[in-house]
Amino acid sequence: MQKFLKKESTKKFFSTLAILSLITPGVLLQVPYQQAVQAAGVAAGTVIGNQATAKYKDGNNNSYNSTSNLVSTTVANVWGVTLTPNGTVTTPGQSQNATAGAIVYYPYVLTNNGNGADTFNITSTVDASSAFDPTTTKEVYYDANGNGIVDVGDSKINDGSPTVSVPADGSIKLIVKYQVPSGATTGSAFINLVANSVGDTTELIIDGDGKNNTTGLADANDYNYNRTTIVNDAVVTVTKSVDKASANPSSDLTYNFNLTNTGNQDADEIIIVDAIPKYSVFKVGSATFPSGVEVTYSQYAEDDATTANRTNFTYVPAPGSTGYDPLVKRVRYRMASALTGGSKLAPANTRSLSFIVRINDNAPAVTVANAAEFMYKNNANAIIGDNGGSPDTTVNDITDVLNDTLPDTNTNTATTIVNKKSASQISFNTPTFEGTTFGADTNLFPAFNSDRTTIETTPAGTYIYYRNQVTNKGNAADTFNIQLDPQSRLISGAIVNFFIETSASSGSSNTSPLLDTNNDGIPDTSSIPGVNPGTGITGGTSSTYNIVTRVFIPANASQVLTGTTTSAASTGATVPLTSVNNVNIGDSITIGSSSYKIINISGNNVTLDSAPAVIATGTTVSIKASVAVVVRATSTNGGTAIAATPGLNLSDTTANLLTSITAPSVKLFNIVAGAPESGVAQVTLTQSASGATVSYPLNVKNDGSSSDTFNLTYALGSPALPAGSTVLFYPLMTASTTTVNDTTIASTDNEITLTSVAGYAVGDNIIINGKTLTVAAINGNTITFAPGQTLGAGIVTGATVTERGASPITSTNLIGAGLTQQVIAVVTVPSTAAVNTYPISFTSTSTNNSGVSSTINDQLLVPQFKTFTLEAPRTGSIPPGGVLFYTHTITNTGNTPETFNLTLPTTANGLSYQLLDNTTGAVLGTVTAGNNTYTTPSIAQNGTFVFRVKVTAPGNSPANTVSSVVVSAQESTTLETKTNTDVTTVVEGFVSLSKAVAVWTYGTNGLVTGATPSTLITGATTVKPGEVLEYTITYTNIGSQNATEVSINDLIPANTTYVPGSLVINNVVKSDADDVETDAASGSAKFVAATGTTFNVGTGATQTVGGIVSQGATGTVKFRVRVNP
Repeated sequence: MQKFLKKESTKKFFSTLAILSLITPGVLLQVPYQQAVQAAGVAAGTVIGNQATAKYKDGNNNSYNSTSNLVSTTVANVWGVTLTPNGTVTTPGQSQNATAGAIVYYPYVLTNNGNGADTFNITSTVDASSAFDPTTTKEVYYDANGNGIVDVGDSKINDGSPTVSVPADGSIKLIVKYQVPSGATTGSAFINLVANSVGDTTELIIDGDGKNNTTGLADANDYNYNRTTIVNDAVVTVTKSVDKASANPSSDLTYNFNLTNTGNQDADEIIIVDAIPKYSVFKVGSATFPSGVEVTYSQYAEDDATTANRTNFTYVPAPGSTGYDPLVKRVRYRMASALTGGSKLAPANTRSLSFIVRINDNAPAVTVANAAEFMYKNNANAIIGDNGGSPDTTVNDITDVLNDTLPDTNTNTATTIVNKKSASQISFNTPTFEGTTFGADTNLFPAFNSDRTTIETTPAGTYIYYRNQVTNKGNAADTFNIQLDPQSRLISGAIVNFFIETSASSGSSNTSPLLDTNNDGIPDTSSIPGVNPGTGITGGTSSTYNIVTRVFIPANASQVLTGTTTSAASTGATVPLTSVNNVNIGDSITIGSSSYKIINISGNNVTLDSAPAVIATGTTVSIKASVAVVVRATSTNGGTAIAATPGLNLSDTTANLLTSITAPSVKLFNIVAGAPESGVAQVTLTQSASGATVSYPLNVKNDGSSSDTFNLTYALGSPALPAGSTVLFYPLMTASTTTVNDTTIASTDNEITLTSVAGYAVGDNIIINGKTLTVAAINGNTITFAPGQTLGAGIVTGATVTERGASPITSTNLIGAGLTQQVIAVVTVPSTAAVNTYPISFTSTSTNNSGVSSTINDQLLVPQFKTFTLEAPRTGSIPPGGVLFYTHTITNTGNTPETFNLTLPTTANGLSYQLLDNTTGAVLGTVTAGNNTYTTPSIAQNGTFVFRVKVTAPGNSPANTVSSVVVSAQESTTLETKTNTDVTTVVEGFVSLSKAVAVWTYGTNGLVTGATPSTLITGATTVKPGEVLEYTITYTNIGSQNATEVSINDLIPANTTYVPGSLVINNVVKSDADDVETDAASGSAKFVAATGTTFNVGTGATQTVGGIVSQGATGTVKFRVRVNP
């Protein structure tokens, strides 16, 4: 049931399918008007998705992001129907006067204001109070053209039968038709029309049954009665129609009026006033009318503030340059016997009138609805259609009529749907993030002109961010799918993600993924309003949506392509290449020591921006390719394109460019006398006793511009280390570094006095003059070594003493740009090996790019050793898309040369594995039955064979994936087998987020009946408009260290509204503003419309920064949203 609204000048124009008003000849009962009927909230089937993100740091101040699982809830059906106009027997919604035997038509509009498609059973009944009974001729029809009468082609709906399917927010037009019985002489008949939702199972969603659709209780206004009254006089009906059911902006619409006298007496002084519909403009000279009809125009609206202007119809339209006059507000027709050539309208006679308007070119996709008003004088000289619908017997001449209140009788409503015109525009957004420019060098990627954003350089292994803006240039709300366009040029291994922009100043602060709100499998913007037309004929304001395009440049990224010339090239600007695969205009090419830019490509020939010297056949060239991330935004609302030009078509692209990638760099130093960068190129250490270890303190410096992890390897010179020797790397505990403070030192001493023993404990390994010694006891500042261990020669007062980490490593930690990590290479040789001086080199190799390394060459005197080993089990961490190397050593301790069979699975838990030669990096062996297999060369007595296991994580590897693989070596003759287990963890973050959703239901059919939730449903997968979703996010530190500055952010999903006061941390309710909390365990929370909910959690959390979530700690945060009703 819809409420009646006050009549205003805008009552003829609606933004959705309008109500067909009654053709109301004779005595008038005023017909109510209503605004657009909206569907019951969000459309059924809409998926409401939500994902939380967390930002935090580790103990080394490295920043991390974690993302929760995506929780999705589908909007369920809510049923609703509106049948208009409404009316009771006492106050009918439509009235006509008719003579006996006349056929009458009553138009209705049925609107589905549920949120999904539905059909409706239609019934009509005659009220018992009626003076005559038209039951035998009563019929209901579809009104296909909306003209308010039954035409050829209008199909009948049998009483009690369902309608066609009506979409959510959709309307159909119906007509109740019957013939007044020929024997009727006086009185009125009352017909009620009822629509009953078929989809509803509660039997509540009925319009016209006299009951409230929500409660089922009696409602005296829930009827749709019309009234026909028998008269014996003139009865004028005016039927209005329009020539187009739907039309594009800038189209012409022709409105037609059919005037018919269905009474039995003449009608005179017929006046019709029609306002120019909203979003349209009058075409000058388009009014058509027969002889004896007068047409005048007004430049004022019916509700003009000046009373005199409301009846002022003296304006003369001016065509201007377009043929249309936007100043015309109303058109008035007058048919009267008093006019020159005029006449009355005799019974059974008809007249036709028309005029033309043009839909504005910026009109939104709405329904343009228009109903005219009319009045006339009957044979009894009473004015029909004025003063609220009652005959005016006191006004008896035309002068009074023209100066009296304007007509109040309404024609039917003629409607035209303005078609959707869709247009997508995506571009760079200003201001750009730091280090980014827009509209840069067009030669780099000429197809995109100035629609580009450019980052000049970035280190490999980092993320880069671009601000992009999507603009809806169409006339209707639209959701735009965001995709990577095939024109993109990406480095192998690059990963592109799209995020909702919540920060315009910091790219990395945008952590909320772009979701798929229209459930088509592609991330999108959610709904963006169409162009706001404002008040003019053209122009209007477009709505925008900001996104962030994030690109991960893999650590091993390479921009350099190599090729050769196919034939000698004379001096000139064209060079023939072997292939131009992956080569593009704008790329840089290096020939010899000179660099050029490619400005054209034809076949395998490239044209350069300047002429090189003569080039010989087979000359090697290198080409530096640029990176182009081309993002496409595509309309999904089903409209047609405004134009086939960028920014006015259904899809549009923008280019995000990167011109240069900075490669990693590393330097490796010997630490001598405590100096991290000693500059000593070679250190020679001598083993102090048979079987003793020799240790080399090393300093690894990240000389690149991005964080990097470096694999630590060694290589043997000639002569090589004796068989059975091992070289292991350990971290140096620099915090425990001290010096020798002993006045009497002998090589055979089993103890030493230090300046400080802070940080040392029994069982620690310390390094003095390259020798590893184990702490057996501590007395004051004096340390006693394990039995059998002595200082050895060369130790003096002031010598550096450092502590060695307990576990070996094959790579450094993640080292920030320009920072260092100290490690120690510990060499162990067999006690039976011959003494000799052997060269050994140590290498640190970038895991971002395996071609980047640094080597130092040291020397060692080692003994022979007779133990057979496979060294050593490895553990490490790897990012998605990364590569990690583990070094393993086989030592032959037998008396004769032997070969060994190596076996390594090719995959384990999503990560792939290969066997590599340690020196060349070449792949070893073959793949058999899912295993890498390789037989080593013959290894001499005391010889070693060193190989590497290469671990590769795909770019989409889930964080926290643990992959365990067994490397086995089997002796060929004895079949003795030894194994190592390598364990690799994929690390992106170490605070996990787990998200769940529950539904609070309200009242009947999902409508809110009170402030208190009635039912909580956990694990619900569907929700109705008006119901509340409660999101619970559980955070857990699953890492091996504390997380600091932990902050959880969650945006408010599309199609929902935040429920104030619903923020909860660990069961403590928070205010929506920044909390000032003294309870450090609960943290602080706030809600901001632009950025959603923010929870600063953990010990010590404040209003501005998150606190500490210790290893293994967990907690929960909650908030609620209401699905838009």
